[in-house]
Amino acid sequence: MGGLAQNAAPTEARLTRLLPDGRKETITVDLTRALARPADVPLTTGDQLFVPSLTLLQDVVEVRGAFNGTAESSRTTTAGKPTIVQRFELAHGDRVKDLLARAGGTAAFADLRLAAVDRAGDGGPRQRIPIDLHRLLVEKDETQNIVLENGDVFTVPVAEDKVYVLGEVRAPGAVDFRPDLTPREYVAIAGGPTVRARFQNATVTLPSGRSYLMAEAPPLEPGAVVTVPEVTVRWYQDYLTIASTIAGLVTAYTGLYFIFNTNRP
Repeated sequence: MGGLAQNAAPTEARLTRLLPDGRKETITVDLTRALARPADVPLTTGDQLFVPSLTLLQDVVEVRGAFNGTAESSRTTTAGKPTIVQRFELAHGDRVKDLLARAGGTAAFADLRLAAVDRAGDGGPRQRIPIDLHRLLVEKDETQNIVLENGDVFTVPVAEDKVYVLGEVRAPGAVDFRPDLTPREYVAIAGGPTVRARFQNATVTLPSGRSYLMAEAPPLEPGAVVTVPEVTVRWYQDYLTIASTIAGLVTAYTGLYFIFNTNRP
């Protein structure tokens, strides 16, 4: 049959058997004992074995994302990093730190500041509760260690490992994050500013949403955005530049014409 599912409740299995007199008898079977050698439960034709889900019998919570996981974790990949999906039985009074310990702790590439608990509302939409694990684990702020409820989904995302250079650069896009690089060096990696760049007005926006002029920005973090704006040019200035270039060519041509024609006999 392929074994038990991850969310099965093996100690609460139900075996239903048809008796000779036509009546049905149902007994509880602890499959953890029945499947351990040498113990066994003899089955007969017509027997029905039902293994309920944990969610039918007890409170459960689910973790998703950048956790170290356990041997029972379902493994996935997010942004090229190994992540997990796993359900755990929820004991009365369990908090965020209790669940973290059971899920093996957060992975090295976890974005601690953007964790969240998704909770079913009372007849309404699900509620998202932000959880700042940096405050909880590093700053020891217990306000982030909330009590969990049945059906909660605790997610820890994978941290960004890119810096984005946008605007008037020759090769805009994502650049691998390196803590030793300055905003100017990220612009250089992106090909440098274009001829229409207003480089002195370049800005840095951190993942927190705060923006700075590039010259005043603090050290960059993964997920930061460096934006190089375009020089503000009025519509007629481009035409003036083109007209000036054409006028220069006409002047040069006229000068050459007079030079060569005045020397003729």
